[in-house]
Amino acid sequence: MKVLSAERFRSHMKGRPVVNGFLSYIHAREPHLMLCTGFEDYSDGYDDFELSLSRDNGRTWSASQPWLRGRPVQGGRLRYAEPAALFDEDTGKLIVLVDENLYPNDKLDTDSVCKVMQTIYNPATGSWTPPQDLALTPGRYLAMSFYFPIKTSQGQLLFPAMRPLLDAQGKPIHYQGCWATADESLTVIGEYGADGELYWQ
Repeated sequence: MKVLSAERFRSHMKGRPVVNGFLSYIHAREPHLMLCTGFEDYSDGYDDFELSLSRDNGRTWSASQPWLRGRPVQGGRLRYAEPAALFDEDTGKLIVLVDENLYPNDKLDTDSVCKVMQTIYNPATGSWTPPQDLALTPGRYLAMSFYFPIKTSQGQLLFPAMRPLLDAQGKPIHYQGCWATADESLTVIGEYGADGELYWQ
């Protein structure tokens, strides 16, 4: 018998529901997996993401280790959410783009400026690069949302993204009578330069 899929159940944290982050292989040949999960404080208010590793294709898992954590800052709380992960077999590294958003007084503000941050995991060293602001749309909202990015045969990394449409005054447009913004779909494109670094547009 061959196992085609399996499920892993995570417990809530003191009543905080579990929210999925990503699940990805982190090795080109070995069945090594990384699982990212977080916890929800309220609708669209995520925090305390954790990571677990499996070296046997998901049969057993390491204890969860803290990863991205929100923190209080001037004006509210800075939170991370909805990471999108791509394991690049050519470099052997896991590339993650994740949202960083200021919640004024720790309340969701759909008109705030959400940033896309990059952080890269090196399985060979077990280390992450510090989150780096890609600054793709300065002063304007841009976000990931649990997407499944791909790498093309030409070597481009394609991460779907979204941002709110703006009205004539430059303010986010909301659906009539609704808190949600009307968004447009974008693709964040990553390419390696001659120096081996990733560059995004």
